Amino acid sequence: MVWLVVVTDPLFRLGDGGTLLSEEDRQGLIPSYVATRGDLIDAEQRNIAQALLRRKPTPARLLDDHYLRSLHKAMFDQVWEWAGRYRLKETNIGIDPADIPVAVRALVDDARAWVKYQTYAPDELAVRFHHRLVAVHPFPNGNGRHGRIAADYLVSGLDRPPFGWGANLDVGTDLDGGPTSTSAPTSFGLSTACPTASGQWRDRQPARLRTRLIPHASHHARPHHGRQVHLPTPPTGTRI
Repeated sequence: MVWLVVVTDPLFRLGDGGTLLSEEDRQGLIPSYVATRGDLIDAEQRNIAQALLRRKPTPARLLDDHYLRSLHKAMFDQVWEWAGRYRLKETNIGIDPADIPVAVRALVDDARAWVKYQTYAPDELAVRFHHRLVAVHPFPNGNGRHGRIAADYLVSGLDRPPFGWGANLDVGTDLDGGPTSTSAPTSFGLSTACPTASGQWRDRQPARLRTRLIPHASHHARPHHGRQVHLPTPPTGTRI
């Protein structure tokens, strides 16, 4: 069977997509054709689209440090050699690299207890999980996208719809700066099609598996399906 993956990402603005990557930016990069930031974002989005075709995990499977690493690897293993590996260097966001393994295990242990004892409503539980995971910032890159997909998997497994992650807000994200205004749609839609027996193409991408990118600025509540959620704000200029 032949798969066609179509990726659109209006919210994640490229800034100058023609900017060449520096030697430091290219460390660990797998595709030899990637030369610009535009090339890189396109390659990463295609990789993520393929990762989202995997079977969605149950909360019990998701809340495991090994699974979280395997999810990151599936999202970026065609682009980065370090996909699925915890970072070894200090960054401008996140905890000391030496503390990452213990912190992630503590998070999944806590989240499993929250689910078992229904400590929080499903939406709040997933938001707390996402907030702590992003605060740890376990990987060299892709933490924001990884955290949002994991949180959507978690809240969906608790029988709630996935979050909007800033959909329909008139705010964009630029690689080199803070909030940028844009009139473009703000959802990060991944659409997948496959041929039917008659040769016709049909959409196979369930809405619950869509992932979206959040803007840099934002302690404001994000309504989605009647819900109010508050999300952490990374420092201005941080690539997520």
